[in-house]
Amino acid sequence: AVDDGTCRQEAEVGRVTKLSEDYIPSVQRWRRRLKQFVAATEQYLRRSSSSLEAELEQGNADNSEDYPRVGMYVLNWLILTKYGVGFRLSDGTTIGALYNDSTSLLKLRTENVADSFVYVRPFETSSSIGHYSESTIPPQLEKKRHILHAIEKKVVRDFSANIDFGITGDMEPGKVRYPLQMYSTDTAIVFLLMGNVLQFNMNDHSKLFLYQEGHMLYKNGRERWHFDLQEGPRMLVCNKTIDIERFLMCLGYAQRALAQWNLSK
Repeated sequence: AVDDGTCRQEAEVGRVTKLSEDYIPSVQRWRRRLKQFVAATEQYLRRSSSSLEAELEQGNADNSEDYPRVGMYVLNWLILTKYGVGFRLSDGTTIGALYNDSTSLLKLRTENVADSFVYVRPFETSSSIGHYSESTIPPQLEKKRHILHAIEKKVVRDFSANIDFGITGDMEPGKVRYPLQMYSTDTAIVFLLMGNVLQFNMNDHSKLFLYQEGHMLYKNGRERWHFDLQEGPRMLVCNKTIDIERFLMCLGYAQRALAQWNLSK
């Protein structure tokens, strides 16, 4: 199971082991799920116009807000090729860096409480997590803290914190959340988040979240759409507000990214 943020041991400084396919099986499952979803949708679209119109009349798309929320996601990010990727999470206050050695350092800001730091080293089956104050952070992490400080200044200055609560829902207080890995392609940047969540940020500024057991959330501008694997293809063709061609193109980008992504490297 994916590490839930529980502190297993004091964080160590040194070599880390990258995540394996066995540790994050959701990536493999989503490769298959996206293929099945696209194939089922294309079957609907190949039907005769009269048959499809009858389907549209029988069932409307589910436009309700009653769907499971994704939880914490990466709100802003910037890639620093030499060091890794900096980010702000969707609580609007947590700033972090996912370094090229796969470790993470986060700065947590809580009202009326002194800022604190969390250092994460991933292993095959769990993560080593250390909690530090400004005065107790180890000397070995000074360079990483310096990089994080520069990231924080740039993120706060250059990016707005427009949180979409239709994605986050009610966040559990006091729980450390962080991205486990990042993968960049020419069409998207992909974050593997805690809780088996995959976040795709496309070049056209749309977002795709793959999460839980077969849920998809697609956000384009101010609009968002939720689909599950069972009813999703029918709901998609019944939905008159979504650009189906653009959404399927987004799923195609996601399929290619997952096919190329090797978590063990």
